[in-house]
Amino acid sequence: MSGTDFGRREFLKLAGAVAAGSAVSAALVGCGAAGGQESSGGSATGDRVLGWTDVEFAHDVDVLVIGAGPSGLAAAYTAAKAGANTLCVEKQLSYGGDAANAANGWVAPESKVCADLRPEEAITMEDCLAAFKATYADNQYYYEVVEAWQYGLDSWFSTVVYDFGVKFMEGGHPCSYGGFFLPPDGVGEASEIWGTIFENVQAAGAQFIFNMKADTFIVGENDQITGLRCWDSANSKWVDIKAKSIIIATGGFASNQEMIAKYYPEYYNKGCITSTSMGEGINLGLSVGAATYGIEGGVLPDGNQGAWGPCNYNPHLENIHVAQTMGRSFSILPTTGKRFYDETMVHEAPFECLGAGAYSWWAIWDDQITYGPNAKSVQRAGDEWVTGNTVEELATKMKMPVNVIQEVFDDYARICENGVDDEFGRTMFLENLEPPYYALQVYPVRYKTHGGLKVSKLDEVLDTNDQPIPGLYAAGVAAGTVHILPAGGSGVVAGQAAADYAASL
Repeated sequence: MSGTDFGRREFLKLAGAVAAGSAVSAALVGCGAAGGQESSGGSATGDRVLGWTDVEFAHDVDVLVIGAGPSGLAAAYTAAKAGANTLCVEKQLSYGGDAANAANGWVAPESKVCADLRPEEAITMEDCLAAFKATYADNQYYYEVVEAWQYGLDSWFSTVVYDFGVKFMEGGHPCSYGGFFLPPDGVGEASEIWGTIFENVQAAGAQFIFNMKADTFIVGENDQITGLRCWDSANSKWVDIKAKSIIIATGGFASNQEMIAKYYPEYYNKGCITSTSMGEGINLGLSVGAATYGIEGGVLPDGNQGAWGPCNYNPHLENIHVAQTMGRSFSILPTTGKRFYDETMVHEAPFECLGAGAYSWWAIWDDQITYGPNAKSVQRAGDEWVTGNTVEELATKMKMPVNVIQEVFDDYARICENGVDDEFGRTMFLENLEPPYYALQVYPVRYKTHGGLKVSKLDEVLDTNDQPIPGLYAAGVAAGTVHILPAGGSGVVAGQAAADYAASL
């Protein structure tokens, strides 16, 4: 799909469409293989659009969810539990989306789960919403979107923990973030979590088809969306799906260089850690006249104001990055040999690194992290780190001047002795490192994009006149969320609304 915007009436018409064995009037609209071209399905000379076939519905469902990541799974579960015949299509060969391979820190101090399991870290939902209300003091509309997602987040986290029986790391662990829940085996070890969620979504009645990439909307004579054309990559064929309502839960566009160039040109030449965040869902929405919000770095509907810009950056390896928030460590820039941020703040490193004009940094730590609660994840980076029993040995393996590394060790020791980090305000884990020492060079890479399709408090996709596009919903990063639990919360909202709409027809 391209980054080109198509109007609602700029669609490819196909003649002689067939649906469930009977002829119907249908058309394709979108930015797929032939999107935006006009065709009557043939001509007096027999001309046709190469690759296209007439519309023939292979599936007929109430709710179609595009994407099986955090928001798509929550949406499919909610719609199925509401009694809707629900199908979820996913272009990848498995579930979980990009989150399946992420750090999987679930942050929800305002949730019932946190109040029950870690009351010392909990805040009330009322206080949380009051903070959001202050953020959106001049925009009641967006506050209402946030409020709906927050209640959805609380509901989804409770479902995952109490109904599905998903386990997280036991007890609280010192960290800069309250209500920070990690997988039982530490950072990134979340395969069991997503497997359990998927099994329960299936058990609720939702069906899944993998290797199925959404391509183009199918619309009726009145331009109302009636289905979706997908490319079945496993069988190399087009598949048409009829649906009363459709939920776009396809993630962002960090991997799409064309869209990055269009919306975030200043990030075009930065690396990317994902390969599947191609923005297909956002472009699908644009093809039927949807509006966007926050896609160019504005204040986002989940409260993330894009403080570091419109793109979320991570290191190319998250193993150490998140573990540093829970143990002894410090980080330095290779260009200066100096610390450059509070190492217990998980997302600051890549932005501060780029802001300083550097393109990598060194994380330095000791056995407290290597064999701590995130040991399993940390060990996976073992092929890339260097170790030393002395500062001199470590510096030599880092190919850094020994005096530079010794100086930063000495500076850090003074900070720990005084218990005060005047430069960056760090207050946690101000403890001297003990040999052996470890160092890993990491690089900032694009991870997630901010902003997406503009939605109502029911997650209805809105057009440029702020009117709902009938039967179309969006959730997760495609609708402007950034993190796992807000994405799930938005999925709950979209799943219920889509099921209600389908039932009303």
